[in-house]
Amino acid sequence: MNAVNKVGSVAAGLAAALCLGAGAAPTAVQAQSFGISGEIGFGARVRQQYFGAEGYGVSPRGRGSLESLTFGPISSGEPGVARDPEGFGVRGAVRLVPGRSASDFSELAGLKDVPFSLELGMGVAYEMENARVFVDVRNGVIGHGAWVSEIGGDVIYRPTDRMTISAGPRLFFGSDDYANTYFGVTAAEAGASAFSAFDASGGLLSSGFEVRVDQRLNDDWSIRGELEYSRFLNDAGASPIIQEADHAIFNLTLARRFSFGF
Repeated sequence: MNAVNKVGSVAAGLAAALCLGAGAAPTAVQAQSFGISGEIGFGARVRQQYFGAEGYGVSPRGRGSLESLTFGPISSGEPGVARDPEGFGVRGAVRLVPGRSASDFSELAGLKDVPFSLELGMGVAYEMENARVFVDVRNGVIGHGAWVSEIGGDVIYRPTDRMTISAGPRLFFGSDDYANTYFGVTAAEAGASAFSAFDASGGLLSSGFEVRVDQRLNDDWSIRGELEYSRFLNDAGASPIIQEADHAIFNLTLARRFSFGF
């Protein structure tokens, strides 16, 4: 067989192999062009009925986290691994702020209603084995439309493989628009209510601490309890709307891991 025939034979063999391979099982990347896994949960929250209220109420509470994401040949994270890697990392930041209706509270008669708000943003964190620090910045994409930020840090303790306890300080900042939405009283509102006019400035609006306990019940289910305590400061604390400057929030949620792809 001469050289030309040999080349032709090899080419034919490769072509046949490719044709046969067309019916073979696809690779892992080809089989799953999109995949996501994480944790989602729901529970209850006990908190002030509105910022500064003396009374407390119960409302729904949700939480979620992302473990892994696959998009074609690009993937991040590892399914079933909820812990953030040590070092610097970027994270999502979400907060739900309940609305305030003057018709529900006689002491607020004459004030404008404040709608429910959804804050979305991003944050950066640095985590070590037994500690973390973070900064989050959010915007009220639904509702108040203002900017807020939060700075915090935690000491982390893991008494068992399934339990994590973290605790640390929190500082909360809000823009002028945010401060006036929840703590300000306009001249028109002052004329229709028992409150004096108050122009609230933004800045540091509260400080406090948070304690969180995560307990993994099994490979799929976990329960989380959170206790937050803080005190309204500066113009937030001086607002005539504030009846109780010290306040606490308790959250209890049950979550389940999920995973799907196609």
